Amino acid sequence: MELENKGYPVVPESFHAQGIGTNTILVYLNKTNKVTELSQQQLRDIFTGEITNWKQVGGDNQGIVVVWGGEMPEKNRLFQQYVIGSRPIVKTAVWATYQKDIIEYIIKTPGAIGIASNVYTSAQTHSPKTPFVSANVFAVTKGAPSKDDQKLLEEIKTFDN
Repeated sequence: MELENKGYPVVPESFHAQGIGTNTILVYLNKTNKVTELSQQQLRDIFTGEITNWKQVGGDNQGIVVVWGGEMPEKNRLFQQYVIGSRPIVKTAVWATYQKDIIEYIIKTPGAIGIASNVYTSAQTHSPKTPFVSANVFAVTKGAPSKDDQKLLEEIKTFDN
């Protein structure tokens, strides 16, 4: 384990993990985009540059701008694993630092498409029907959580995540 390599003893048995929710990854489009559904193959072809115009998937005659990045590399890895496959993201992709930057770019760019957590839903974007991609979210504590920590974790579980 990486911490062990730095001189910190790690005893896996001393940690307690529990599921606290699900993080769903959505595809976001500008609210003016008329596309309502995208298949896995269409998404793969859009994010890798094979499809370059919304007209190719039933939308308006408008160029597609892929927005990629964000502060959660595991989100990108999941989407690549389950939707895109081993092909690289289109070289012309606009790179963003944070998920909120992806959404902000999509809001100001009618032809843009990107992915972000479901918590970024906005009245200025919409999410077409796409294959479902999500990841379980876990909390890890050293030992069993204290009574107060467990109360907090139970509260987190009630959020719509």
